[in-house]
Amino acid sequence: MIFSNDMNASLRPDTPNSCGGRRTVTKVGVSRSIDYEWETAVGASRLSTVLCVLALGITGCAVVDSLSSGLRSVGRWAEGFAFGSGEVVDGEQQGDWEFQYEGGQLRARGKYKDDVQDGPWTYWYANGDKEWEGTFVDSLRSGRWTYWHKGETPKAQGVFVDGREFGEWIFWSARGSISQRGAFLNGRRTGLWTYFDDRGSRTAEGHCYDGVEVGLWRFWDADGQRSEEWHDYPDGVEAALDTWENGTARREGFLVNGRQDGLWVIRHRGGELRMLGQFRDGSADGTWAAFRSGGTAFATGEVERGRPVGDWEIRGDDGRSTWSASGSSNPPPMRGEWSRDDLAESVPVEEALGAWIAESMSRVADDSILASTAPVDLEQSASGLELAEAVAKPSVPVSAQPWTSRELKEFSDYVRAYELGELPARLASRYGAARRRVAEKAALATGGDAARMAGFLGNPLPLTYYRNGKGELFDVVPPKGRRTVLVILRGFGGSLCVYCAAQAEAYCLPGTLESFKKLGTDVYVVFPGSENSLEAFIKSYEALVEGECPVDILYEDDYKVSKRLGLEGAKVLPSTFVIDDLGIVRYAYVGETDEDRPAVKDILETIADLAAQE
Repeated sequence: MIFSNDMNASLRPDTPNSCGGRRTVTKVGVSRSIDYEWETAVGASRLSTVLCVLALGITGCAVVDSLSSGLRSVGRWAEGFAFGSGEVVDGEQQGDWEFQYEGGQLRARGKYKDDVQDGPWTYWYANGDKEWEGTFVDSLRSGRWTYWHKGETPKAQGVFVDGREFGEWIFWSARGSISQRGAFLNGRRTGLWTYFDDRGSRTAEGHCYDGVEVGLWRFWDADGQRSEEWHDYPDGVEAALDTWENGTARREGFLVNGRQDGLWVIRHRGGELRMLGQFRDGSADGTWAAFRSGGTAFATGEVERGRPVGDWEIRGDDGRSTWSASGSSNPPPMRGEWSRDDLAESVPVEEALGAWIAESMSRVADDSILASTAPVDLEQSASGLELAEAVAKPSVPVSAQPWTSRELKEFSDYVRAYELGELPARLASRYGAARRRVAEKAALATGGDAARMAGFLGNPLPLTYYRNGKGELFDVVPPKGRRTVLVILRGFGGSLCVYCAAQAEAYCLPGTLESFKKLGTDVYVVFPGSENSLEAFIKSYEALVEGECPVDILYEDDYKVSKRLGLEGAKVLPSTFVIDDLGIVRYAYVGETDEDRPAVKDILETIADLAAQE
């Protein structure tokens, strides 16, 4: 096969079998014709093709002119992904792929399955230092991920479940010292969190519930002086912490109406993790992980009503294996003392898991429940500035993925679909198809979830405050006499959504915002996620278009958005709302699939009809 990562090596006009031509690349609705040359070589079993773009100045353009089976491609992709090479089968990227910076340095390496990142991936900085490594499952981050600063000092490490942070995470400063440590549930802080300065001294410590500080928080300044601040618990919520005989933490979590709920952490006598997992209404129920006495994970899986179910991943000295929990019985109630730390090394897996789950579900003693009201001897409260500096929200790094061959080639068609509602049947649902693993790809379709949409109409929108680019809260309820179009995107679970980028671009096309303003309407796009995931989305969006989007793009925690608005899906169900100056929903569209979104043309017509009825 004729193949080279050197761009110029593939552009030899005197090469036998070389051909020339012109093709069209469309960006932001503007079509350009650019020259290209390509070579063919007949291999032992199939025809392979290399395509190269001559116009290197056009970032984000489609570099694959044909998506025939067996194609390998090299070309410009998006910011930070100047060149890519790998295999395309039946129009979808498959197997091992590698991407480079424009200077030729390795940018990323990993696997695709049906056009989405699936399996282990590693990214590098331009200087050759490793940036992060982790595993995707159908484009969602899954399992343990590790991030590094430049210089390969650690930056962050923890576990993702279904694309959200789960369990204990550790964050390091650029100097190599731990800066934050605590646990997540559904991507939101939970339980005890501790913050440190560059010297390793504590600066703040306290509990979080559902991402918000609760109970007593303590702060220490550079001289070791302590101050305190109290945050009320939600009604019915209490924090619990019991200890071993030596005073180290043994079990901690929250009680809701007297029953264990949310994420609970159980530790060995030396402080290392023993188990962590979810409770629902007093019973172990959800994702769980078990750790040996040294703190290394040895079993992960699902628990239902206190009983392990399904296939558990078991890690041993000889590698990984699977234990089927089907048919296992409920663990017996805990009797007597807590088990020894080396139990997992001395008994079968199911016996250790049964004993430890039973211990985690044992009655929480009254003296282990922390005070739910402010202490009368509260130390001088920390100022708001001190609180903001000491308890900065943990920032899990976010890296945008390279757009796929299909996405680059068909982006302008997606934009047109969300602008005018013209939905070409040939466009496939990339994400839905990858998850369903169906042979026949579903056509791009709209229609919305009628039941969900009806529940919004005529009622106040449950969540109207989001954050702007400065991190400030912003109310999307319009001033008197105006309306707001609020477009909710899917968010980030490990990859950015081409449908989200195309929908945002449909509102950014020339003249579109002016049309809305003439109807007394403002447009806001919300990216559900963190500030740095929004930044990744904007960079990736700009790699597909020319110039900046004139629409205000806001952000907010994806779990908060999905819970408050009832839009829980693989991430957040894409939705569009029109609200009046009282915050009442006058139009609602909730997508049933990732690509299911209303056309801008239809929204404009709806607003015109609403105006005519007034």
